[in-house]
Amino acid sequence: MNIPSALQHVSEHGTSQVSTYAQQHSKVILEIADIQKAYQDKQVLTHINLDLKAGELISFLGPSGCGKTTLLRIIAGLEQPDYGKVIKKGQDITRLKAAKRQCGVVFQNYALFPNLSIAENIAFGLSDQKWSKVEKSQRVTELLNLIELPEIAARYPYQLSGGQQQRVALARALAAKPDLLLLDEPLSALDAVVRVKLRQNIRLIQRQLSIPTILVTHDQEEALSISDRIAVMYGGKIEQLDTPHNIYYAPQTRFVAAFIGNMNFLSGDVCANQALMLHAGEAVLNHPHRLPTGTAFEIGFRPENAVLSAACPMNAQGVVMKVRPMHTEFLGAKKRIFCQMLAKNGQAIDLQVDIEHQNTLQLNDEMWLSVASQHVYLFDEAGRVRC
Repeated sequence: MNIPSALQHVSEHGTSQVSTYAQQHSKVILEIADIQKAYQDKQVLTHINLDLKAGELISFLGPSGCGKTTLLRIIAGLEQPDYGKVIKKGQDITRLKAAKRQCGVVFQNYALFPNLSIAENIAFGLSDQKWSKVEKSQRVTELLNLIELPEIAARYPYQLSGGQQQRVALARALAAKPDLLLLDEPLSALDAVVRVKLRQNIRLIQRQLSIPTILVTHDQEEALSISDRIAVMYGGKIEQLDTPHNIYYAPQTRFVAAFIGNMNFLSGDVCANQALMLHAGEAVLNHPHRLPTGTAFEIGFRPENAVLSAACPMNAQGVVMKVRPMHTEFLGAKKRIFCQMLAKNGQAIDLQVDIEHQNTLQLNDEMWLSVASQHVYLFDEAGRVRC
């Protein structure tokens, strides 16, 4: 069987790093080159570089204040960078007015006009010079069918639910057939069930139209579920730009590892003969590395990769430690076990272990937690993954 070359490389964490042939060979639609932005004495964006390919959906993911919305607004032409370029289809549009950029934008608050009907809202951006009255009507009908709300043309925004208003805002952004679709946290104001349904609808429409799209979100599940690539941002920088698969299974920094999913961390030092010594009390770490003697480090491992057992595993490669189970949480298919162990300074260290809910493991006062070496991430003092 022939295996695509993109799937042949397997990381040390036991999972292949995935990138698709289509992604690698698609035409670049948008380039962001060394964008920088500051407000007074606060640096908001620092040396931002990325590209967006034809038909691709990229998410800007990060905590509040990381610069993701500012970056989107610079792409849309609503903000000007202090330095750097925005290039669309080979043309420098850095100083081009927003109205001339052919970008469809959907804002967090929908921004529908309350005094206009739904049909009038959708047709608002269709200029009389380019669109006849008949063409406008046809385009509105086409878009209402696309968002699966064909019967609401004569209604007004106040007569619609939040989810319906968001779909109308999406239709309006798509009306003039833009080159790019920019989504600024479009689902954050909706309840969980509606949000999941709408993100699926957005992805289906985006794929159907094959329109390159950027989504700003702070919801990691949202980004992981519908993105081709994710730019994880922190402190005005892109920490990692990669596929959802690699963001989760092959994080390149401590921040990405901590921000995406759940991660346990333990600190330590590199001792003589390059031995790794954890600050935790009864813990042993055997892991390949290239860190110099005398430096500090951290290890990380995900709760689903930890194993609890009554007896100490023999000859284990990875990390093995004695822990005390404290309490459990029901998570549907899984059960989360909260454990504690003592550091050498007497401070309690909290750790999490996820097991299948049907697992009838008996919890004792003291147990052994082990993680195989391929599931252990080693971070240096700068927070960069080393192996």
